[in-house]
Amino acid sequence: MSSPASAGRQVDFDVAIVGYGPIGELLANVLGKMGHRVGVFEREPSVYHIPRASHLDAEAMRVIQSADLADELEKMLIGAKGYDFLNEEGRVLLKLAKPPGKNIAHKWNNHYRFYQPNLELFLRAGAERFPNVRVFLNRNVTEVAEEDGRVVLRAEPTDGSGERASVHTASFVVGCDGGRSTVRQFMGVRMYDIGLRQQWLVVDVKLRDGVKRPDTLPEIGIQYCEPSRPVTYVPEIGSLDRFRWEMMLMPGETKEEMERPEKVWSLLARWITPEKGILERASVYVFHSVIAQEWRAGRLLLAGDSAHQTPPFLGQGMCAGIRDVANLAWKLDLVLRGRSNIRLLDTYMSERTHHVRKFIDMATELGKIITVTDRKLAEERDRLYLSGEPKVWHQPDSSLGWGVFHTSHPMGGRIFPQPELKDGRRMDDAIGLRFAVIAHPSVLAGAGAEAEAIWRELDAAVIADDGDEFSHICREQRARAFILRPDRYVYGAVDSAGDLERLTKQLRQDVLSEFIY
Repeated sequence: MSSPASAGRQVDFDVAIVGYGPIGELLANVLGKMGHRVGVFEREPSVYHIPRASHLDAEAMRVIQSADLADELEKMLIGAKGYDFLNEEGRVLLKLAKPPGKNIAHKWNNHYRFYQPNLELFLRAGAERFPNVRVFLNRNVTEVAEEDGRVVLRAEPTDGSGERASVHTASFVVGCDGGRSTVRQFMGVRMYDIGLRQQWLVVDVKLRDGVKRPDTLPEIGIQYCEPSRPVTYVPEIGSLDRFRWEMMLMPGETKEEMERPEKVWSLLARWITPEKGILERASVYVFHSVIAQEWRAGRLLLAGDSAHQTPPFLGQGMCAGIRDVANLAWKLDLVLRGRSNIRLLDTYMSERTHHVRKFIDMATELGKIITVTDRKLAEERDRLYLSGEPKVWHQPDSSLGWGVFHTSHPMGGRIFPQPELKDGRRMDDAIGLRFAVIAHPSVLAGAGAEAEAIWRELDAAVIADDGDEFSHICREQRARAFILRPDRYVYGAVDSAGDLERLTKQLRQDVLSEFIY
């Protein structure tokens, strides 16, 4: 498709994605399904062979569902369990709640574990469905510059083939290229350090063929809050025979020392021995909490780790990037189709930073509980958390910061549940990647012709439903009509046909006006 967003100039791609990890892969799928011409540039020849991220939540699965991939993906996943935080005596200080089974609101499990190389292969296969998505592997992006309403990229081959560098143009570039993002460097954006910065040894072990799971490996995740060495234990990384440990480096320890196999096995001795397991990875990483000071500079944008990095104590790093995809894709779609002003993209950062900061702050606070190494301070911590029943921490809610939603109802700016509709379909499947008006039939019947015209202009799904699940939501929220954004966040909620008309007119002004904000 030709892009009005490039001010009439022809471009090779509507969106160029730099970096083809999970976030770039999912963004390529979503934009590809929307019909946009996507070019993906990745310096490596294939997926990274070492598992890194390992956790998905129900909301992240809904984003994957929007790309028509979740039902098949779920067959590859394992339902995750929660974490117990244990002190040096093995007593439970607190519990991180991760209830098993389906999330009633979202229709997916609350938590899943996966093996990242397999997840990436699956997402890349998904992108191959779309002839409008082109992937350039072994290409290192060495120049990114905005010129005359478009972006010019230069990509150098990394495979030693002797090929010449290629030059490409795009209406927008999204950096999904990780913590050392090249795109972020070209944007001139610095990272704001929230405060946590520690070195940890990350170890992945696979059981040897024929070895049964040792009794020494707990079935749930454990945070060993031990002053001698804080340790995180993660069971079942995408399969029943893979396990992970994250071990904090203590003063005087070096990366070189900690990554030696003999050192690693000595640290793992309380759980597993070399006779039962194979080391798949033993690498020292820096756990830190940072957010990019800007997520957009003109036609350059950031998503995933290039925009924010969180300590792994909540397992929300990749989930946050997936939420970025959902938020950014529909806004790019409107701008690329010439239906919205480019300033709509300013709400991407304002909405997402508020959201992701809550997860980073909670992960940082959990880290402070886990990483106490002073014994007197650990005793004080234990007294606090052992007084009464074990404390239970839950994930933060999903509310957004300032942006495209109406605050007259508490649901504005919050994720909407996914009810099963009266006809048996899941709501998200009925909607697709577009706006939606879902309401009680009597409210929809009273909407006027002007509202209906705006819905057509938005290409919104209009759903009349009085099934049990939607009716329950209506009673609970004291509203009978909801306007949903393509990312399933609520634009606004009302109870009458007249209010729905007024809300619809406001929506048109907020997203379709030439003079947004």
